[in-house]
Amino acid sequence: MYAKCIKDRLQWEPLADTCFHYDLFRLVTPTDGLHGNVVHHGKRGKSISSNANVSSLTLTRHTIQSLTKLIIMNQFQNLINDCLIDTKHVESAVILVAKTAAVTAASARFQVLPTQAQIFIDSFKHMTSTRERGFYFQDKSYTCVRADRNSIYCKCGTHGLILVKTALYIIVATYNDSMYPSVCVEAVEKLGRGMLMLLTA
Repeated sequence: MYAKCIKDRLQWEPLADTCFHYDLFRLVTPTDGLHGNVVHHGKRGKSISSNANVSSLTLTRHTIQSLTKLIIMNQFQNLINDCLIDTKHVESAVILVAKTAAVTAASARFQVLPTQAQIFIDSFKHMTSTRERGFYFQDKSYTCVRADRNSIYCKCGTHGLILVKTALYIIVATYNDSMYPSVCVEAVEKLGRGMLMLLTA
């Protein structure tokens, strides 16, 4: 289930530079003039030409980067919903960029402030402190029950906080007293392993 989910959602990423930047959204060829031919390259490499005002259709690098970011966010949003929230044993989740602590995607109504996101990122760099102090998050004091270089498990009564690190991202998820902790942990760990295998392939 998880492997298929991840493959379906992220299979475009390894080809992003060649397919996304230069095929799907390359509307204007470098040799076209201001009123030349508009060329749309499809998924199969076919092109359709028509006369148009090129100046109004040219995509800048900034536009392409913005489109890329939006698509990545949408893909990760789908992963959170399909692989975590839909299990009914993950209350909320967010995917953070490991290098910048930026939020890539989050479940509905789940907000992680930049300072808290950075604390989550740094927790993998300072394992001793993480084990001793745990986390204070969303008005709850979580005690660390396990911490290694890839995973951190914390509890606050019947509530829990799970962090899983991949090469590029950190997944943060919570569960509540109506959910099974083991199912939450399994879902987050499987998503993390799937992302790691796919993004480093």
